[in-house]
Amino acid sequence: MRNRHLLVCARVTLASVVLTWAVGCSSGSSPTHSAATTSRSPVTAKASTPHPSGAAASTSGSGAEGAEGAAGSQCRIVANAAVTTAFAATIGPNSASYDANSQRCSFTLVSSNVGRGVILTMSRYQAVARETFAASKAAAIASGAQAISGLGDDAYFVPSSANLQFLSGGAASALQVQTRAAGGVPSDIASVKADLIALARAVIAAG
Repeated sequence: MRNRHLLVCARVTLASVVLTWAVGCSSGSSPTHSAATTSRSPVTAKASTPHPSGAAASTSGSGAEGAEGAAGSQCRIVANAAVTTAFAATIGPNSASYDANSQRCSFTLVSSNVGRGVILTMSRYQAVARETFAASKAAAIASGAQAISGLGDDAYFVPSSANLQFLSGGAASALQVQTRAAGGVPSDIASVKADLIALARAVIAAG
């Protein structure tokens, strides 16, 4: 129970550090994005998954809509096998959670193209405005992010946080790789970028 609590807390921390996307959620709120902050900037060392309300994401749903588990959980964003293929990885402990408007997954890659014991996190939110994503992309690029062409409707990569953001069919997704060191990223950032793009293509194909 303590391990599950620590995992949830870690993922809540990760979820509070990336760009904020405006999405159609039940609260109707439209969060703002600031590239200068360290809580949700897409270019900070700990940037990760977005949340539609601008607050820290809950790591599990409720009732029939929510599920979370340890090793063996099936990600709803993309098949676990796609992670194995993209990173040439052996998957260790992983978890998945979801609600009506979002899905979140976390994997420990025991071995992979980009290192051993790295953490892959994925998050996807529905009904994201294209204009809002474009504005966040522009702010990120001004701070050192790289535009990615030919990936979904729009995309960019943040080398400093090993974070790939993309929009496809009205859903915005964030894929990120971190080492176990706080805020750490693998040293081979070119391989991380290539593997994240390969995984993103699998996410898009899965719909």
